[in-house]
Amino acid sequence: PARFTSKLRVIESSYLQRLRPALYDEVLGDGCLHGTRKDIVTDITERLASSESSKIIWLFGVAGSGKSTIANTVARLFRDLHRLGSFVIFNRDIPSNSDVVGVVHHIAHRIAESNVHARKALCDALAADATLTHADYRTQFQKLLVDPLAAAAPYIHGPVVMIIDALDECLDSPSRKALISLIASDMAELPPVFRLLITSRPDLDIARAFRFKSHITAQQLEIGTEDATNDILLYLRQRVDNLCHYRQIERPAEADIQLLAAQAGGLFVWAATAYKFMLELDRSKTKQVLEAEKTISKNLDPLYSMALNHAGDWTRADFSEPALLVLAFVVLTKEPLTDEVMTALLKNERGVRHVLHSLASVLQCIPGVPVRALHASFCDYLTDPERSGNQPWFLNADTQRQLSQVLTTRCLQLLTTKLRFNICNLEASHLRNTDILDLAERIVNGIPDELAYAAKHWAHHLSAVGSSDEVSFELDKFFQHSLLHWLEVISLLGQVGGALEAIAVAERYAQGKDPHLTTFLQNVMKLIDMHVPAITESMPQVYVSTSTDPLQSGIMAKYMIQFQLEDPLVQTWSSLLGKEQ
Repeated sequence: PARFTSKLRVIESSYLQRLRPALYDEVLGDGCLHGTRKDIVTDITERLASSESSKIIWLFGVAGSGKSTIANTVARLFRDLHRLGSFVIFNRDIPSNSDVVGVVHHIAHRIAESNVHARKALCDALAADATLTHADYRTQFQKLLVDPLAAAAPYIHGPVVMIIDALDECLDSPSRKALISLIASDMAELPPVFRLLITSRPDLDIARAFRFKSHITAQQLEIGTEDATNDILLYLRQRVDNLCHYRQIERPAEADIQLLAAQAGGLFVWAATAYKFMLELDRSKTKQVLEAEKTISKNLDPLYSMALNHAGDWTRADFSEPALLVLAFVVLTKEPLTDEVMTALLKNERGVRHVLHSLASVLQCIPGVPVRALHASFCDYLTDPERSGNQPWFLNADTQRQLSQVLTTRCLQLLTTKLRFNICNLEASHLRNTDILDLAERIVNGIPDELAYAAKHWAHHLSAVGSSDEVSFELDKFFQHSLLHWLEVISLLGQVGGALEAIAVAERYAQGKDPHLTTFLQNVMKLIDMHVPAITESMPQVYVSTSTDPLQSGIMAKYMIQFQLEDPLVQTWSSLLGKEQ
């Protein structure tokens, strides 16, 4: 029997050698410090251990929020229980490990090594088809993973956990798409005893594929919460205690450590970086760093400076100009914008995406997700002359005005070129906006995010602009051609309350520069003020109600000419639709 078993193992090993598993560094990295992340680690492990939970847990969060640390902690727990089936960690610097077939082979090989029944089923499949390892990835997934795991499942008591860490760092586009598709669909066929934990940033392609899948539980790793702050406080206490013991120095006041934890903003990577920064200082300055008000109270300025300095060559205009615009988006815009919206507003897709990639250490740069500073202090750093005044990325008042001018111009140009009559294709004028059941869907389909932003916030950027011939030209063009179309969008977005203030901003800007435009805008404000309730309640009233002009200013008659209407006083919504179509 022993000889037979030995021979069988040799035969099985020869079959397993047909696999081409991707090679991953399976030495587990640092886990969570004792006492930190207890709630989320407990929640994840309980879900993975429960047969009543979803088969897959997707833990997502921003860069630096601690996802990989949690994944390593969970991996250790299940490894100690002999329940860790495989651990896959992607690294953007090792593209060869992103091959989807290599991932499938790696997981199959690891599970075959630890389970005799899975190994036998896997080897039987390989023996039956010598070309199996060259089949399409879905066939291999079924034959090398699903079928062997189904054969092994009756003999396994308790969960076998597979972990895929940093899925967002799988950068090989075809393999990434294939792997995401497998997880989102085919992995639902895995036997219930096999569980999967995935960590990643909430990249758009991953989020779209994973959300609303019954076999996937999406769990966000939030930052800025009380629990996150408390965990960071515990982390810093332990690190500081060890550092003070090692250097034989007096422990700083607890209040200083608490302030440092609060300033981390719930982001573990910044707390860890601040600690590393302490380690690099000589012994005499360690306590000074921990006195938050004197050094860390200005947050992590040296780290911001280092990150920005290494982001690109600031002496080159092809980097510095788009970089400053991207930073202006983060600092000056009224709401966070996605990379797609930035690209549409700036008409520079390659430049914007390159800069966002370069600034990923200080910005949350996730495709399709609003770009934000990783820490609230970053915006203050960029605009404070005492903190970054001598740096090329400093956004002083003049630079902010120049950037506001660019943003104003881009917004107005976008509105003038993209706005149109009945942009959401409404069929009737008798319904209030709130009565249109599919209005939200119509807005998504008809008003792109960049157009919505421009419609809501062009005046905010205009208010910070000095005199500019380009802005004056675009402003006049906008009001001469797109006023009613803009009011239409503003009504649909529920922003009519800000319309009069926006026009007032434009009127103040035009004063002393363009008397004709100033008078025009004053009349527009009076006329629109009469119809605010109607426009707020129903978008078609932008055209129907304002067709009357008690002021006899000729403004509405001028706009109605655009629809080629002979008598705007008697026109109906249906006739307006007919003229446009």
